[in-house]
Amino acid sequence: MNRVFVLGNGESRKDIDIAGLKHLGPVYGCNGLYRDFSPNALIVVDGGMQHEVYSSGYCYENKCWFRSWTKLPEYAYEALSEKTDIKNEKGNSKEFVLNGTDPKQMEVLREHHIKLGTDQKTIDELLSKHQRWLTWTQDDMVNIIPKDYSGWSAGPIAVRIAIEEEQPDEVYLIGFDLGSPNELINNVYKDTDNYLSKDVAVTPSVNWINQHSKNFEKYPNIKFWKVNPAPLGTNGSSQFVEEWRNFDNVEYIEQENLHLVLDYAVFL
Repeated sequence: MNRVFVLGNGESRKDIDIAGLKHLGPVYGCNGLYRDFSPNALIVVDGGMQHEVYSSGYCYENKCWFRSWTKLPEYAYEALSEKTDIKNEKGNSKEFVLNGTDPKQMEVLREHHIKLGTDQKTIDELLSKHQRWLTWTQDDMVNIIPKDYSGWSAGPIAVRIAIEEEQPDEVYLIGFDLGSPNELINNVYKDTDNYLSKDVAVTPSVNWINQHSKNFEKYPNIKFWKVNPAPLGTNGSSQFVEEWRNFDNVEYIEQENLHLVLDYAVFL
């Protein structure tokens, strides 16, 4: 079977030997994963994280997919630089990308999270992360995420790109917890730059569930395995997703069985 592994950043993946996955198939991942591991492709959608990843030099030697990443010529800098909160070093760059959120978009985001039922503390912290970033660029390995996935989160986009790039028979979804054991944020990078603090409420999963559903529907001949840390119903990270009930190409597997696949290269 032609397999691909897509990593979310839910805390359930802490016990996964992600380096060992590369022996079984391509690995795609999102956002802060680059800090610990270099996947076959890294998908990043938020302006702050894009600026962080690019400024680290990661994109010069590793394939990335960024959203709304339009390079502008050097001469446009003076007209736009005052509207920017954060910049990286220019060096000998002749182009830059201006990214971030303007005031009107901030109000749209606020209304969106109010409709989702997000608590006020979390809304305030989320909006505090939206700034304006100016990133000077060099020759790099950045690809542009298609506009077809406008508004999608990094995880479901990573799944779609992995499918289109690798043409797999099976997709393993690892670290896509879609919930939390304690109703607080569930992310391996919480309390770090460009992520929320450990005390905010768990992120609502409705958008992730809907976007994954679109992938399942578009590719009915691909088997999708959602890898859980424990048996279904054990905790908020290992729940049966009711919205996926009618997808015959979606099944659940516990991490214990995934380890057997890694150790013995067989599927049980």
